[in-house]
Amino acid sequence: GNGNRQWISDWVQLYTRTITAGNSVMQGGWKGLYNLVGQCNGVINSIEQNADKSISEADRNAALGEAKFIRATAYYYLAMLWGAVPIIEDNSKLIKEPLVKRNIVGDVYKFIAGDLTFAANSLPRNDVKGRVPTWSAQGMLAKVYLTMAGLDGNGSRNQNLLDSAKKYAGNVCNESGLSLLPDYYNLFQSQYNDNPEALFALQWATGASV
Repeated sequence: GNGNRQWISDWVQLYTRTITAGNSVMQGGWKGLYNLVGQCNGVINSIEQNADKSISEADRNAALGEAKFIRATAYYYLAMLWGAVPIIEDNSKLIKEPLVKRNIVGDVYKFIAGDLTFAANSLPRNDVKGRVPTWSAQGMLAKVYLTMAGLDGNGSRNQNLLDSAKKYAGNVCNESGLSLLPDYYNLFQSQYNDNPEALFALQWATGASV
């Protein structure tokens, strides 16, 4: 309620809830998220088709888990912002058939949950800083199930999906060894970026682009 971008018309649309199909901010988000999906698809398909047989199954699945975690996160934001969106798993198919139909919202969320479940089961419990462990996937899975529980729009929530959200959130809280910041307010202070509470975050650096 305190944002003001009067000098940029497309930002004004966001604040006044008058968004048009030509809004450059939304178009940029759509393109960026699908670029991310495409990159993940390339990694996933390359691993599945070309990974050397000397690579252990655990390492192979962990690499797939990272890519599927990122793809699921991208699709989560696509579904949150646009609802029914196309599910694309193979970029090469777009060469022959560039026009794809949207998938219903429920199917998009099932796809997201499937990717995150694979990631949760394949990623290690601990990893070097900057890599996503199973707790990142389980935390995101809890968030997705919580969202899915209310998709019917009838004012009630699906108890089975709520139970799934509770399960994965509980795993993170009780088994990860991570802890919350003592002061919730500090989450909004820049000096507390990348704190132990963060399960997944994009890191930004200031300065000129390189």
